[in-house]
Amino acid sequence: MKFLPFKILFLCILIPPLFFLFTLHFTESYIKKKYTAEIEEVCIGDTTPLFKGSITLRDAVKKNIAIYLETKLLIKWGVQINITVKTKKGIRLFPFFYQQDDNEFSIDKSRIIASENYHLLKDGLLVNADIIIPYDTKISYFIFLFYIFISLIILYCFYNIGAQKAKKHEFIKNRRIKGLEEKHTRYAKQAFIHEQKRSKLLNDLINVKKELEKEKLKVIKNEDEMLEEISLYEEELEESTSLLKHQQKYIDSLKLRIKELDHAKEKEKKHIEKASEVVTRRFKALYKNILFTKRALEGFVSLDNEIKIKSEEVIHQLNENFTKVSIKRKVFSKKDNKNPSFEVVIAYKGRLYFRHTKDGKINILVIGTKKTQHKDLMYIDKL
Repeated sequence: MKFLPFKILFLCILIPPLFFLFTLHFTESYIKKKYTAEIEEVCIGDTTPLFKGSITLRDAVKKNIAIYLETKLLIKWGVQINITVKTKKGIRLFPFFYQQDDNEFSIDKSRIIASENYHLLKDGLLVNADIIIPYDTKISYFIFLFYIFISLIILYCFYNIGAQKAKKHEFIKNRRIKGLEEKHTRYAKQAFIHEQKRSKLLNDLINVKKELEKEKLKVIKNEDEMLEEISLYEEELEESTSLLKHQQKYIDSLKLRIKELDHAKEKEKKHIEKASEVVTRRFKALYKNILFTKRALEGFVSLDNEIKIKSEEVIHQLNENFTKVSIKRKVFSKKDNKNPSFEVVIAYKGRLYFRHTKDGKINILVIGTKKTQHKDLMYIDKL
């Protein structure tokens, strides 16, 4: 989580439910307006039978609404609709629970029905369609999954940005480590040279002292000059010793710095492993027909973004229909010669190797590049 902002993760978790509720409310309002306008157009239907009195306005409205609802796919998907049709004077036409007795139909009654239909139509009709979309319907699932998909895309984009930062940080850190190692080598060489000088000076000092002891008996008047020369040698020795101690302290500090950088590198390695775990969970959720080896997942995480995107396209094709994937060649291993592996070229530089399992799934063995191809083939040969 070092390069993935917490607020982005929080928003990606919060966006789907909030936008789902807002979209559900907006969809209900939109469907209500649309269905109300359409029902107003079709609820009366052909007016000829109404004015002849062969059917009541209530029955015609009920029949036309039933035919209309049968054509609506959203109703079959679980959208609930409550339709009310009234005249402007408040007379309910639908729903109206009334059964007409066909045996009592006569010419006089048809005139009465025609007259009643005329007056009801003259009053004008008011149509109201209340729409309710329950949370457990197909359309609700689709809207919610859509916003989850959008959130995952946003999270994936920020993850890629974080991965780029991690790669840049790793490059800078390795360059610093290399610089410190070069300094350590240079100072170690200098310390070795100073140590050689020190040894030489010690030997010279011993030789001088010996010569001094011999010459003391012979030449007393040269004693002052000899002592002065010894003093000079001792001062140079002390300077060399002091410089050597300083260099040794600096070398020790460099060693401590290298240990700290190694510790930081270990932490970064753990961060990359966590990123691999995130990719593992995402692949398991998205690609049900594919199995991934640990080497394949680690190889995927270490790819460049361009090759990584192309690799995921190939993985998606393998999950949906592996016959659409262009296979470069078959690769046979020594241990399992009957079940060959297949090589797929990704964006010229990338390589993906997979084989079929006994239960009909795809097992992706290795994801790498042309540079790692030799090692990858040796790994497959051992499987």
